[in-house]
Amino acid sequence: MNLSGKYNKKDKYLDFILKKWYKSNIKLVSEVTTMRRRYLTFLFILAFVFSSIISGCSRMDADRPGSRNELLDCNWVLKVDQTIPKKYEDGMTVEHTLVFIAEKEGGTDVSGTYHGAFCLRSKLDISEFSNEIVEMTGGFDVYGFGNDVTFDVISYDISNYTEFGIEEGELGIPPLIDYETMATFTQEMTGTGVLNPYLRGIHEGSLSGGVDVTSGGSAQVPIKIAIKSGKVHVNFPTLDIGRSFEGLLLGVPVDDSSEYDETMNRIEEMMEDAEGKDGSTGEDSGLGGLGDLGGFGGILGQMGTNLPMPDSFPSDDIPVLSDANIINVYENDDKTNVRIMFGTGKEYDEVLEFYQKNFLDKLEEEPRATEIDGGILFMCDAEGYRNITVMIMKDPSKTYKSMVSLDVSKKK
Repeated sequence: MNLSGKYNKKDKYLDFILKKWYKSNIKLVSEVTTMRRRYLTFLFILAFVFSSIISGCSRMDADRPGSRNELLDCNWVLKVDQTIPKKYEDGMTVEHTLVFIAEKEGGTDVSGTYHGAFCLRSKLDISEFSNEIVEMTGGFDVYGFGNDVTFDVISYDISNYTEFGIEEGELGIPPLIDYETMATFTQEMTGTGVLNPYLRGIHEGSLSGGVDVTSGGSAQVPIKIAIKSGKVHVNFPTLDIGRSFEGLLLGVPVDDSSEYDETMNRIEEMMEDAEGKDGSTGEDSGLGGLGDLGGFGGILGQMGTNLPMPDSFPSDDIPVLSDANIINVYENDDKTNVRIMFGTGKEYDEVLEFYQKNFLDKLEEEPRATEIDGGILFMCDAEGYRNITVMIMKDPSKTYKSMVSLDVSKKK
């Protein structure tokens, strides 16, 4: 794979096209084995992520671009290679890595047109949540690539920089730093992601299961860059990490391409790594909605807050608390399997008593109970249903006092 198409004065800039890596007809696996006890525990954790869920020259001085600093003619290379671990309120840590390279050929000023490429990777490892009951491995690993990246570095304008990339109705927060130069642009990001959580019950008789699917697609992503005294800050407004990626703007001799080539090789290696993770088939899907895992929502269902109750859920048979804030809904194609998860302001003991009195005690057969971390899981048999699973637990994110999952499989 070759992405070394580099801008020069004699030829037009060669497009950085993903060759071999991207397959335009990736299909998403349509069905996933039911993973009742331990899988539901993982879904609780995952729901929180997405509801609560990119020296040949002297150093540049403090003058703004256009001032024609007393510098030698050189190439200007913008370089970022940083990993930012983001710990979310539910305790999960997602590692976000950006490798970004761009170059402006020649000149004694940092302003002008730059060309380059980048890779943005987000990775979650759920193994840290393993305990004496369940062993967890995998998580998700998402790569996004910007190719044939072109942008202009201009004088810094705090208003334009602040407002760029924010959603309509939101209020941008101006940076405290008075930057010298900036760039704002929207880039097509093409990528692939693998979702592969696996949960294995440790005790004899425990159920195990997992998901292993890959999806790909593309999306238009806003990016803004701010520069001061040779330090570069790259920000993805739609990526919830609370800070910018940091790097350097270097002046290098006109005939020295080592910095550019080295970073471009690293991006190519990441592309090959992403290509190697493509092992499943399924529908082509977009990466625009990180909240729905770029198409994985067909497996995990819809995630959010205050979601509507699905018509297929049998609330007449299985009661739902009046203050329920539904954060996850799943229905299979024929709606014989439906699941809701919700948070409530009621204490754990109060929720347990409610379901004991209003549902569990009314069953003809006593449900099978299993204690889990911070809660309990009931598996029930009832007329007209193949299985009903009720999970009640204290909210580990402390967004609510308790969490409830109701998973129903109806007889056809």
